[in-house]
Amino acid sequence: MFLVSCTGIVEKSPARISLEGYLKSLKNSDYDSAYEYYSDENKANCPKNEFKKNADDVQEMMDHSRLIFKNEKKVGEKIKINFLIQFDDTEMDLFDNAIVDPYLDSETVQLIFENSEWKIDNLIWPIDWCDRGENNR
Repeated sequence: MFLVSCTGIVEKSPARISLEGYLKSLKNSDYDSAYEYYSDENKANCPKNEFKKNADDVQEMMDHSRLIFKNEKKVGEKIKINFLIQFDDTEMDLFDNAIVDPYLDSETVQLIFENSEWKIDNLIWPIDWCDRGENNR
């Protein structure tokens, strides 16, 4: 598999494939599958019901976003992947090639190798918050 990045076409790492699986699941409104990409610690900090509510709240934003890979590096036992988020008023494919657009944001995801898979270990866009209410436990 290949992904177009800021620096051209590069082969995807297993960690990047996990990140892409998570984001595609979110975009397809498959919140149960997306949640399974979370590490145990992330799941402890963000109950599934709250995650699903937050995911549903940002679905329209996902439909109008494109991600652009910047770089990936190993830091200790974790992999950090930096990517740009490009927002547009028109619906687009999540991993399309970049177009010129002044509205960009950046994000860094940390992944850990847990239970033989790369898992997301921090809350990232588009669900970068999670309230632990009493009804979510």
